[in-house]
Amino acid sequence: MRLSFLATGTAGLLWLGVAMGIGTMSPEDARLDRKRLEKITQDLQMQVSRNQLPGAAFQVYRAGKLVFQDAVGYQDRELLRPMGMDTIVRLMSQTKPLVAAGIMILMERGLLKLDDPLWKYHPKFRHMDVLNWDRTKATVPANRDITILDLLLHTAGLGYSGGFNDPNGGGPLETLQLPFQSLDTFMDDLADKALFWQPGTTWRYSWSYDVLGYVIKRITKQTPDDWLRQNLFVPLQMYDTDFYVPMSKIDRFAVAYTMTPGEILIPIIRPRMDPLQAFRPPTFLSCGSGIVSTLYDYGRFALMLLNGGELDGVRILQSATVDMMWRNNLDVSLLPMDLNGWKSDMNTGWGFGFTVSAPEPLPGVDWSKHTGANRTGSIGWGGGMMTNWIASADNDLLVLFATQRLATPIPNTFQDIVVEGVMKSIKGDSPRKIPGPEGPAVDYEVDDGTNHAGGSNGNNRGFGGMGRAAVPLNPLPGLWGNQWMQTDQGELLASLAQEQAKWTETQQEAAAEMEATKAKTLLRNNNA
Repeated sequence: MRLSFLATGTAGLLWLGVAMGIGTMSPEDARLDRKRLEKITQDLQMQVSRNQLPGAAFQVYRAGKLVFQDAVGYQDRELLRPMGMDTIVRLMSQTKPLVAAGIMILMERGLLKLDDPLWKYHPKFRHMDVLNWDRTKATVPANRDITILDLLLHTAGLGYSGGFNDPNGGGPLETLQLPFQSLDTFMDDLADKALFWQPGTTWRYSWSYDVLGYVIKRITKQTPDDWLRQNLFVPLQMYDTDFYVPMSKIDRFAVAYTMTPGEILIPIIRPRMDPLQAFRPPTFLSCGSGIVSTLYDYGRFALMLLNGGELDGVRILQSATVDMMWRNNLDVSLLPMDLNGWKSDMNTGWGFGFTVSAPEPLPGVDWSKHTGANRTGSIGWGGGMMTNWIASADNDLLVLFATQRLATPIPNTFQDIVVEGVMKSIKGDSPRKIPGPEGPAVDYEVDDGTNHAGGSNGNNRGFGGMGRAAVPLNPLPGLWGNQWMQTDQGELLASLAQEQAKWTETQQEAAAEMEATKAKTLLRNNNA
């Protein structure tokens, strides 16, 4: 069965870009089991029907081609707007790989070095203090400077607010609040505080990538959004990727949902009421969690990495630079990584902006043998709204997933349904070789003007029903790092209960918007 796709309006133009650039391939030609891929859609629909997700969409690429895609449920349940491939979602921490690529572009251009001290770009970070955990004195001097490499690796000694790898943090919901007025005030505030750990001694998820956003600003004399747009998003034709959603695209911006203590899926951020990412750029441009995008756009970025730094004849990064990103850069003494109680296995380390998982324990991996066409393992990183992706060099596969549900408590949808389904669909090796340093980005073409990709793309538009199915929480081996687990879910649920009054106002706004939409539809039908 071939994918039937009604290409109209903006969505049609987006699809044309995929077909004319990346191209499509049937699951059979990609050596994937079509029926097993279709079961992913069925399983996602079940989660939507059980009110575990508002809606979801996923894409599968192999040999550099789009092989399968589908969507279920809604980007806006209250207004019955279906989830689609061009739905704009909040990436949250999935922002970090994009910013890491931006830093590597600056490195290739000779504008920074990975061993540059942070104080070179903000002098107040020159003589930092570190909290003294043996309590003999409040702080001790830092043993060395924070470097750009520390920031890329989350080894700078920084933490996150909101109880998220921050020993002095508050409630989990605070991670969604960015109280800083600008990058400048953020950096000044951060420099005045002691580090939690000595630089280079501990891996802790942190504000590091927001600090890298400031570094981009200082080096380029541009705001991070402008510079990333000009040097990464536009060259990759990621036209729906930015730090905010303009009025012209607001109807494609998804509602953000969460689960109440009573296991009811409710909206917490509606597009037109989003205080940070609707209509205009925010004053604080968060390079750790502030970018919005679509499956189409992010797929182009991830394919560029899988192709060794090039896409559609446009080279963004040198192959050797991708090699640097696509390897474990942490000392094995810092493993396993601990992300709020979820520890990685010894096959998984940290590259630049994402986890890197190898087929064997990392102490035995010689990364110098796994470069160019010989890259091994998989990379990926998700966001707090359960968006996610993984690229596998060994299988020449890219899998992307989009939804908008605050990822606590967590149904491990991406790994247990999407990734596992794709891995079980593999029936043979990829029909191409991964491009090496000198090779073409794509050397296997199926561009005959026909969309060969599988999937119905019909959006089943179903939700409702009561109850929640038990969802396994143990990830597939070697794929850690794409979700996280709160160690104390009771704290989160208690903080959610305190927000109920705000939700009532949001629901009233949604009802009013729904009635207005219905009225317009009725008027249009009458005129017709």
